[in-house]
Amino acid sequence: GMRMMGMHPGAFYLSWILTYLAIYLVVCSSVIVLLSWGEILPQSSPSLLFVWLILFAAATIAFALVITTFFSKAKTAATVGSVAFYASSYLALLAHASTPTHVLRLLSLFPPVCFQLTVRVI
Repeated sequence: GMRMMGMHPGAFYLSWILTYLAIYLVVCSSVIVLLSWGEILPQSSPSLLFVWLILFAAATIAFALVITTFFSKAKTAATVGSVAFYASSYLALLAHASTPTHVLRLLSLFPPVCFQLTVRVI
C-alpha cells in the first residue's frame, strides 16, 4: 500500500526491519531472562546469548526480505518464504564432522543452519 503511494523503497524496507527488530528485541530479552532465572544454561553468558539471538533475528529478517523481492504478491511471498525457511533448516543435516569448511560456510548463509551449527558450540 505505502509503496503504491510513492514511498521510497528504502524507507519501506527500513520500517519493516526496525519494526521486527523491536519485536525480536523484546522476545530475545524475555528468553534471556527466562534462561537466566531458570538456570537452563548456567555455563553460558547471558550477554553472549542475547547477541547470538539478536544476530539470528537479524539474519532471519534479512532472509525474509531477500525472499520477498522475488514475488509481487504478499501471500505468495509469505508461503514460499515460510517453506524456504523451514526447508533450509534441513540443510543442517548435511553438516557433520567430515564436511569441508567451504561447504559449512555456504550452508551458514541460511539462518536456520547457522543457528543449528552454533547451538553445538553454545
